[in-house]
Amino acid sequence: MDIQRTSLFLKEIKESIYELQNPQEYLDIIYTDLKEIKDYMLGMKWQIDEVLSKMNMPSSTVTQKLEIAIPIIPTVASYKVEADVPKFVTDRKRELNNLFLRLKKN
Repeated sequence: MDIQRTSLFLKEIKESIYELQNPQEYLDIIYTDLKEIKDYMLGMKWQIDEVLSKMNMPSSTVTQKLEIAIPIIPTVASYKVEADVPKFVTDRKRELNNLFLRLKKN
């Protein structure tokens, strides 16, 4: 996917945030999953830490936090982890990917 198409795709996903029934639920899932897997994704740990830090800002709304978090999901979902990671890491990656696909459909 080229940069222009990726930008348009992420813009459409962000716009779908406003139509979510329960955006806090999505935010909680994303936050929990990222926090659980970050130590197993060493090449992305600093990016995930940065997103988690921004998600913890009390002055941000749920929508703003989702706008920060959603763009990292495709990268996390496609990131290759070591073969010997715990099963929950691959489960969390799958859960994030499924969540992203649900957002994409909305």
